[in-house]
Amino acid sequence: MKNWTINQARPKDSVSTDSINDEIRVAASSIQSLDRAQLPQSAIGPTRLAAGALHKVWAEPFFPKTATKEGEQTNLRDTNTKLYSWSAITYQIYAGGWLVVADYPLVGYKGGNLYAEWAGNGMVWGAPCIQTTNEYPGVPKYIRLRMSINGVTLAERYGPGHMEHWRLFGTTFAPAGDLQLRLEFSPTIVGADDPLETAIVANHILQGHLFSMKFFCIGRWR
Repeated sequence: MKNWTINQARPKDSVSTDSINDEIRVAASSIQSLDRAQLPQSAIGPTRLAAGALHKVWAEPFFPKTATKEGEQTNLRDTNTKLYSWSAITYQIYAGGWLVVADYPLVGYKGGNLYAEWAGNGMVWGAPCIQTTNEYPGVPKYIRLRMSINGVTLAERYGPGHMEHWRLFGTTFAPAGDLQLRLEFSPTIVGADDPLETAIVANHILQGHLFSMKFFCIGRWR
């Protein structure tokens, strides 16, 4: 028996009950199997895809970016620290409050659901929480983290309390238009009797640092 179609009669002239389904499936696959190679030239390109996309992604593997310090916070950097430590947060230059790590524009946002994620590594020098003379209760040290969109807090958490990896993420609904993502941090303020300098050379004692940071955002229009 010649094989003209996939709907072949079975022995004893019996026919499968799935014969009609097989034929419909073959017909559908021949229509749906078009790929970009079969479309007219330039019918689908970056311009058309961007205009009709249902989502958009913003990402930076090392952020903020500077010439030699990719992924590190550079807003608060004390250079009078020990040679083997970071030039970063000390109480000689930090008086309290939230500090901006970086701002990033989310250009071309079309409105809808927004997911944002910020991650990195952090180091907090925990020894000063013991205090110098032990006359006061210990003050646990950590760095708080916060993300905001157009000035509205998206997510906030206690950050690193020693050398550790951290991750902060959140989601919200935002209107159409360009948005501003702001990344901020806030170290623990100085305690009543914190050691601030080394004994001999009087170098400033490093309190904390953020490094190897990156962020990821995705906007879903529908």
